[in-house]
Amino acid sequence: MIRLLSAVGLVLTLLAAGGEAVANDEVEVIYVGIGYETLIPITRDTIEQSAQVATEVAVSDPRLRAFKALIETAEPGSFDDNRIRARIRFFEGSTLFMDNDGGIAWHRHRVVLRPAALQQVDKLLTAMVGLALMEPAYDWVTEAARTHVRQNERWHNGAYNVTVHSGPDPDGSIVVAKVLHRLDTTNGAPDYRLVEPRSYELHFDAGTRALLRKVRYQQ
Repeated sequence: MIRLLSAVGLVLTLLAAGGEAVANDEVEVIYVGIGYETLIPITRDTIEQSAQVATEVAVSDPRLRAFKALIETAEPGSFDDNRIRARIRFFEGSTLFMDNDGGIAWHRHRVVLRPAALQQVDKLLTAMVGLALMEPAYDWVTEAARTHVRQNERWHNGAYNVTVHSGPDPDGSIVVAKVLHRLDTTNGAPDYRLVEPRSYELHFDAGTRALLRKVRYQQ
């Protein structure tokens, strides 16, 4: 088995240590999600335009460390340059790409994740970039959030929207409903300059479906 991220481990160590070889202690993550095909190929040159969002993650983030541990289990395999779904750019200049089947391109290495590891990586990357979870299995979160709004706010249905996201935990035990009031937006996007925002997040236990906490809306 090739230990692909022996090099990544070194990069993370340098980043965390704040050595002279790096610019700062964050990693840029772009993810478009796996499990679906696109009419237009997503390549190394187009993934940034294809992605819903890009984010910067601290190298100390437990989700990034969990991602690293899973990538280290990858085995020799192929990589499809026309079906790229993730790009992780380290600030010393190196870049890791992942395709729709879990194929990894890192420097000259080509390896592939096992299906179980790919599922976990999908959850971690989804959480890191804050992609909305659209699967029917999460419909209960939307309904629970709307029930909370009906019981606690005097808002009509068109005054707000609800999106469901992975929580900050690597194991997926928390799911987040983001309740965004339209008066807290500018051109449809959250406006954080507002003094008294109405929007908030509801964090639910993914197993028991119990409401754990209500917190301020986070981008």
